[in-house]
Amino acid sequence: LQTKFEWDEERIRQAIQEISQVATVLRPRPTLHILKDEPDNRILECAVAAQAQWIVSGDRHLLSLRRHGNCEIISLADFLAKLSL
Repeated sequence: LQTKFEWDEERIRQAIQEISQVATVLRPRPTLHILKDEPDNRILECAVAAQAQWIVSGDRHLLSLRRHGNCEIISLADFLAKLSL
């Protein structure tokens, strides 16, 4: 967040505090090697551990999979369209 969005430490701390009030922290062991970009594999591992229905992402590597197990990988626009049903 600091590098990508140029957030200062206080803003990052506040965001973490707010997210931690509604989030469940998962720490799956690295086991998947589906995508060349290893951090993307961590996203898949968390989705599996959480039994997620969707991964909402703008990452082209993840989006190219379209699905992993029972989890659909979709763009934000597609997700918002699903919500408006």
